Amino acid sequence: MIQLHRLKKSWKLAFLASFIAVLATTGFAISTLDTKASSAVAATELPIDETLDPRVTVQEVTNRIVAPTLKLTGRVVAREEVIVGSQIDNLRILQIKVDVGDVVAKGQVMAVLDQEAVSARLAQNDSEIAKANALVAQSMANIAEAEVLSKQASLALERASKLITTGATSQENWDEKDAEAAAASARLTAQRQYLLSYEADRNLAITRRREIELDLKHTHVRAPEAGVVFERGAVIGQTVSVSGGPLFKLIRDGALELSTRVVDKNLPLLAIGQEAHVGVGNDKVDVQGTVRMIGPVVSADTLTADVRIALHDARDLRPGLIAHAWVQTATFSSVAVVHSALLRADGGWAVRVVDKGIVATRQVRAGSSDRNGVSILSGLSSGDLVIVRAGPLLRDGDRVVPVTAVFDGPKSQEAVP
Repeated sequence: MIQLHRLKKSWKLAFLASFIAVLATTGFAISTLDTKASSAVAATELPIDETLDPRVTVQEVTNRIVAPTLKLTGRVVAREEVIVGSQIDNLRILQIKVDVGDVVAKGQVMAVLDQEAVSARLAQNDSEIAKANALVAQSMANIAEAEVLSKQASLALERASKLITTGATSQENWDEKDAEAAAASARLTAQRQYLLSYEADRNLAITRRREIELDLKHTHVRAPEAGVVFERGAVIGQTVSVSGGPLFKLIRDGALELSTRVVDKNLPLLAIGQEAHVGVGNDKVDVQGTVRMIGPVVSADTLTADVRIALHDARDLRPGLIAHAWVQTATFSSVAVVHSALLRADGGWAVRVVDKGIVATRQVRAGSSDRNGVSILSGLSSGDLVIVRAGPLLRDGDRVVPVTAVFDGPKSQEAVP
């Protein structure tokens, strides 16, 4: 019995060893088969799977007009300020007709001053002129009377002169007639002098009246030029004076310009009449402009010169705003990419292109730029697909699905930053 039991146990152990050996051999074969299958799959190029591969926005490279620009920064200022002040002293402001931001026409009333004192002076002057007219009239009557008396005295002297030659009158009578003629002539001369004096007084009174009437006119403070009110110093009840501060400040005709300083090395790039785009507030306000003035003097301290850019239709701008200007300096045709497509690489520039769904980095030489992109001097050709945003998440060899974006660059000569 014991031997039979041992025989059965040996048979079981032999069967178990054989089974384990079979399993090991089978597992090795399966593992080898999987490895070969994986290698075969890896060696085969997989097609683009639009359901699994990420989509990227690409730009098809084309030739377009590039408008290189010079970027300038400055402040919006009034092209010409107009100061509105009082032209009369010691009068109070009764009314204010305009406020900051109002558009005024030339000659429009902006404030009204108290007229009471001026009206009183005008009434007094009326009396002075009336008195002067009366004195002139009286003097003219006196002259007329003196002329008659002078003529009569002259005739009497003439008759006496004839009689004295015949002895019909005495020397004493002739002397009397001569004295009367001289006195009459003197009275006539005096009356004429009085008339000149009275006429001078009347003319002076008339001149004063014109001054008073002008003062009365100045009690209405008017805009000397058309423009926009950008500062108000007038207050109701304020006593004004000619030497006092301005009551209002205007932007003449509402014309604004950008005032900036340009370094000397960039001055040769600028010329009067060049077109410019001016942006304010992250370019939310974009207006057209023209280079109006290039300062003739370069500062010895800053090596910069004053440059003014006239702004067209600047209704949405305000003096004092910081603005950026892009001045067009030249135009040429070149392949170009958007700014975001460029990335730094080995001290230069590179872009990522998509060729048959595979991402590749390509070194390029960048040239001048405008607001829509950068010209590429070498490294790209028309028809290449460039990834619009070359971020760090993409690497060479990545598979992607390209989605072409429409490029809205300038098709003709245009000043754009």
